Amino acid sequence: MTRLAWLYALLLAFAAAWLGWGIAQGGRLQTDLTALLPADAQVDAVWRAADEAGEKQLNGQILLLVGSEDADRAFAAAEQVADRWQNSGLFAAVDSRLNPDLAQLRQEIRRLGVNALPREQQQLLLHDPAAYFQQRAEDAANPFAAQIVPLEDDWLGFARFVQQKQPSGRLQWHSSNGMMYSEQDGITWVWLRARLPEKAATDQAERLLPLLADSRAQAERGGYRLLAAGGALFTAEAKTQSERESGLMSAIGLSLTFALLLAVFRSPRVFALVLPLGAGMLLGAAAVVGAFGQIHILTVVIGTSLVGMLVDFPLHWLTPSVFSPDWAAKEAMRRVLPAFLAGLGITATGYLLLAFTPLPVLRQTAVFSVAALGGA
Repeated sequence: MTRLAWLYALLLAFAAAWLGWGIAQGGRLQTDLTALLPADAQVDAVWRAADEAGEKQLNGQILLLVGSEDADRAFAAAEQVADRWQNSGLFAAVDSRLNPDLAQLRQEIRRLGVNALPREQQQLLLHDPAAYFQQRAEDAANPFAAQIVPLEDDWLGFARFVQQKQPSGRLQWHSSNGMMYSEQDGITWVWLRARLPEKAATDQAERLLPLLADSRAQAERGGYRLLAAGGALFTAEAKTQSERESGLMSAIGLSLTFALLLAVFRSPRVFALVLPLGAGMLLGAAAVVGAFGQIHILTVVIGTSLVGMLVDFPLHWLTPSVFSPDWAAKEAMRRVLPAFLAGLGITATGYLLLAFTPLPVLRQTAVFSVAALGGA
């Protein structure tokens, strides 16, 4: 190998190591659509910080609803789901029960005193105390009446009306198991909350969606229903889908390109063209990560359009070998090299003009394209 070949091999090795290290660190693939806006159209730093804080809080929580027509079955299934998600190692905590400080709650209710009474009960106590205490005695003697505060601590009965002053809602607290639930259309829904750690794992998206799919499959087998919502789920699904679509587009482009080349050259040696193609893509991605710290998913998608152009130069070099039996590689390269350099310069100049646009994705495309063309 010549010195230039060794330098090129070292450059590829360095680019592969650099890109691999960046991927291992995480956060190198950008999927935020607001990152596509020009710098002068970006949101104010204070608003962005507030938006990121709110988004982080929302994306850090996943709400789960476990439902069944049998209430006992719903509570038991919810406990199983909570244990499974907690043991997955993905979450900082999975909240399934709410255990309020009843002693403090009762103390605060006692402090309310007569203020806890509705207006009509206040008027009744003021103008007809006998009727009020008659009603109080009947409620105290009723074994099925709910007693928030014990009788000896609330003999006047003021605490009975605290719940009436609470805002009406469907969400209820089960005093026996401490779970939050609601009822709708004959189905008891138990509410769970899964909280992700502040620093998400690099494989969070890869593990979160399979966990949800497995939980839904177990719910179907167990005869109950499972619903889930949360920003982390939407983010993981969007990331997985974008990576899948990008890979699909690249695979289709490569397949069609090499199918055409195989039909023309009729030799499996044509697949050696994957080497300059892979080298170009590697250097393009490494250059973008090195220049911008990350690469947007749209840059990767746009970069797939370079597949045909990256194999264009080696095709011009190798095509004469099909028609000329005395074709020599070095001599052929010397003949086409001036045209290659001129074509590379013109094409790279066109892509470099994108670097002067205000859109970050176009600037990334400029760096990616120039590095990929030069590397190929």
